[in-house]
Amino acid sequence: MELQQVFDYFDAHIDRQIRLEEICRLLGMSKFHFLRLFKKAVGVPPAQYLLNRRLEKTALLLRHTNLDLEAIARRTGFSSHNYLCKTFKDRFSITPNKYRKSI
Repeated sequence: MELQQVFDYFDAHIDRQIRLEEICRLLGMSKFHFLRLFKKAVGVPPAQYLLNRRLEKTALLLRHTNLDLEAIARRTGFSSHNYLCKTFKDRFSITPNKYRKSI
């Protein structure tokens, strides 16, 4: 499995829902095989890795842009700014707005 190919695909399509079937088709392997190999190589399942990347990109956009939370949610693949805020606070113990103001 080419991990870099998967990482690049995630980054290129981070603004939308990425289905497991897409990745498996890209790599030409079964879901079970992909999930097993990915978790063994990366340490977390693909969904967790993708969520981590979305949160990293969110933090980057909060630091370097003046985009509102709705726009950031769209750019990072969150279904709504409310879900983005909840997930961000759960992970970093601070709201996105407080994070932005603390920088």
